[in-house]
Amino acid sequence: MTVQSFLRTLREQYVLVAVTVLIGVAAAGAVFAVQPASYTASTSLYVSAQAGREDAQQAYLGAQLSAERVRSYTNLITGSRVLGGAAQALGSGESVEDLRQRVSATSPTDSVLIEVSATDSTPERAAQLADAVADAGAGVVSDLERPTDPGAAALITLRVVQPADVPTEPSSLSLPAMLAIGLILGAGAGILLALARRAVDTRVTSDAELVAATRSPVIGRVLADPGAEQHPLVVNHASSGREAEAYRQLRTNIQFIDVDNPRKVVVVTSAMPGDGKTTTVANLAIALGRAGSRVLLVDADMRLPRIASLFGLDNSVGLTRVISGQVPFDRAVQSWNGGVIDVLTSGPVPPNPSELLASASMRATIAHARDRYDMVLIDSPPVLSLSDTTVLAGTVDGAILVCRAKKTTRRQAESAAEALRLVGLAPFGSVLNRVDPAKSDVYGKYHRYHADGPASAASIDSADGPARVVAAPARGADTSRIQQPTGRPPGQPQPPGSGSPQPWSRRLDPDQRPDHRPDHR
Repeated sequence: MTVQSFLRTLREQYVLVAVTVLIGVAAAGAVFAVQPASYTASTSLYVSAQAGREDAQQAYLGAQLSAERVRSYTNLITGSRVLGGAAQALGSGESVEDLRQRVSATSPTDSVLIEVSATDSTPERAAQLADAVADAGAGVVSDLERPTDPGAAALITLRVVQPADVPTEPSSLSLPAMLAIGLILGAGAGILLALARRAVDTRVTSDAELVAATRSPVIGRVLADPGAEQHPLVVNHASSGREAEAYRQLRTNIQFIDVDNPRKVVVVTSAMPGDGKTTTVANLAIALGRAGSRVLLVDADMRLPRIASLFGLDNSVGLTRVISGQVPFDRAVQSWNGGVIDVLTSGPVPPNPSELLASASMRATIAHARDRYDMVLIDSPPVLSLSDTTVLAGTVDGAILVCRAKKTTRRQAESAAEALRLVGLAPFGSVLNRVDPAKSDVYGKYHRYHADGPASAASIDSADGPARVVAAPARGADTSRIQQPTGRPPGQPQPPGSGSPQPWSRRLDPDQRPDHRPDHR
């Protein structure tokens, strides 16, 4: 995992990390409140050998004997015999096991001293317990080292160096220290949980993950729009918003992705249903149409068509009737919103969609559309659900794969791209749909720039038609062909009920198409 992906994971899972930190701090505070303060007192025991001082060799042997005995006596201090004697001397009635939890004995390396420490809830009792253990240990060692000859001196003696001092400060952790430990443990647990959750969550959440899965560049990032259900055509409904700007950016990327080999017929598909391919292709078509391109939007999703209802058009005559030879191409195509784009709906749902899409008549229909339009966008079924998209491989110039953030898995995106690649239709770009606006700094900066930008440079069309930026004409320029801000062809009457964007059902011939001028945003 790279540093960037690690930081992105923490940013995405910050709520989980914050919750675990709060739990850790709260638990530490609760432990401090419940657990009473403790005090620790210490005393030292000196291990000495009774060797003759007049003999240097005996003195050396005595010192060696003392060092060897230290290791044994350190364990002896916490034994049942010593602790039992200490409990009896104190008269506290505590068991040996209770004292063993509160008494410790250590010996520094290369030393003949034994440090005895005792812990209690009060400083006085801690000092008394340390002294009692030290005295009991010295007595036990004296019994063990007593020589068989009553007149002889013991080889090893254990003496108290200094009685234990009464502690003045508690040895238990203070509240700040406890809270710091809780914060560190909580943060560590939160990071581990976030990484574990990210490891098991295979949904696509970033451009890098989508590029790695599809092996194609991300040419568009569409923000999640809360009002998309009511107004899915955001380029037409709210053209000044940052959601609409995302489609205009997608339009620009498509136009410049390969200028030497422009793609005129493009199929837009997705890995699974619900990824937003239909909404994406519809808004992309409007953005291209407003930029002055002659655009035909074809609904080739014959099993679940949505283009007709999305644009408010008649679906009784469409692609299926054109392919079957029942209706000519020109009569089936419908012009939308005063000629912004032309739409070829799916038509009646056929029993054999795959056969129709793979037919020679379908190829002839697409070839005819290629000659008449600057761009032909085809809405096709999801790749992993049906084979309808792959049969178009020999008909179109390229494919765009739409994936929904936090829904499409990396495996699904990879499989969809591979399925297209196997039939020679490798996606030349992918679109990450429904991106969380709060995690998209780029669009946030655009939104602020757009809101603060000068209003005198251009004016936005009214809601009667497409939101078109109309630049002021130069002095003395011919204004006879400037598109009016209503979005209607020059000379056409106001359609009834035009208080909001309405589909224009009358189709215009190419030579009657209104003068499209590009958006200067």
